Amino acid sequence: MQTITAEELYELAHDENVIVLDVREKYEVEEQPFKNLNIVHIPMNDVPNKLDELDEEKHIVVACVMGGRSARVCEFLYGRGYEKISNLTGGILAWQKLNY
Repeated sequence: MQTITAEELYELAHDENVIVLDVREKYEVEEQPFKNLNIVHIPMNDVPNKLDELDEEKHIVVACVMGGRSARVCEFLYGRGYEKISNLTGGILAWQKLNY
């Protein structure tokens, strides 16, 4: 499984071939920290039923609060043939520390 740091994701912020898959639960998404990024929100447990919402041709960066749930989703997607996937190291907490 590939990983990506918050700094590396920031450098890709305007790349239309990058999607951030936010796998937090609905109650956790009151405030969206990923401004100016292409975001898809699918709670972790809903991902298996919503694969049609993900473009396999794009680089999918999976994110949650700290990186645990997103790592499991990355493993699941990789097992389903998705190759361009990365786990956001440190999760949204690492992203928020950038203060960009």
